[in-house]
Amino acid sequence: MRILFTAHSYPPDVSGISEVVSQLSRRLALRGHEVHVATQLRAGTSSFEILDNVHIHRFAVKGNSVFGMAGAVREYVTFVTDTPWDTIVMHCAQIWTTDALLSHINALPAAKVFVFHGISALTDPAYQQYYGRLADGLRKMNAVVSLSELVEDTRFCNAFGLPPPTVIPNGADLECWAKERQGIRKRWQIGDRPWLVTVSNHNPLKGHMHFIQLARDVSRAIPQLAATIIGGSYPAAKYNLGRFGIKGGCWYHCCVESGVRPVSYTHLDVYKRQTSFCFRALWRSLMAIRGGSDTIGDRSPGSSHHSSYC
Repeated sequence: MRILFTAHSYPPDVSGISEVVSQLSRRLALRGHEVHVATQLRAGTSSFEILDNVHIHRFAVKGNSVFGMAGAVREYVTFVTDTPWDTIVMHCAQIWTTDALLSHINALPAAKVFVFHGISALTDPAYQQYYGRLADGLRKMNAVVSLSELVEDTRFCNAFGLPPPTVIPNGADLECWAKERQGIRKRWQIGDRPWLVTVSNHNPLKGHMHFIQLARDVSRAIPQLAATIIGGSYPAAKYNLGRFGIKGGCWYHCCVESGVRPVSYTHLDVYKRQTSFCFRALWRSLMAIRGGSDTIGDRSPGSSHHSSYC
């Protein structure tokens, strides 16, 4: 089959979406499919290349339909609508890779799949008309997928009279489990202390404020607790301040105010991502620390809701 994935983030960009789409695209290519990815053109990347048998098409587009899309939007739409795909898989709402195609769904004869990655502005009045258009587009999809029952996707579908999405949790790359341990505890001078870790970029939607509060609460019962946030930062979007090197999201709060040690991906030789962070499950599993366990969260490699491994 000729398969197209659309996603605004793809390697070398580091994000959960990048990881999900790259894993799927590379593995489908290994099975003999012709796999293409349409993504954002970023500094240091080329507009087209083939990596791991995946055809990567990058477009200089930014924004979404609520606040406006800029760049090669027409070029992107023409590429998608004029190519005879067998299957198109669109990742994420509220971003140009999906928004630019919503009014062209009927012109796409391919099987169409939409994959939620959460709905961050469900109660924001500025997004209500957009969500109505998104719901109309989803009605024309052959399948709608959510990564978890815990995020807002099912609530969105219920609110707009859509069938509940099919839940397909993120998998785990088993090769990660076969690699030699990196001795991070020793390198970071954590030692044998109980260690609480979250792996997620500095975006308020990732719940770092909850993580920081949780770490403070747990440290009252376990004073020797160490807590670490592993994640990258985003350029500040407001007033386009990112062009001056100012970081967005919750980076500065996590670095300056929290007392929790933030670490960027570049400081790690190997890191493991989390797909979702369930704090109630984490609180229960934290009690395992007192019993001598050195991990927090579900031990199953295929678990879709877990905290990071320590």
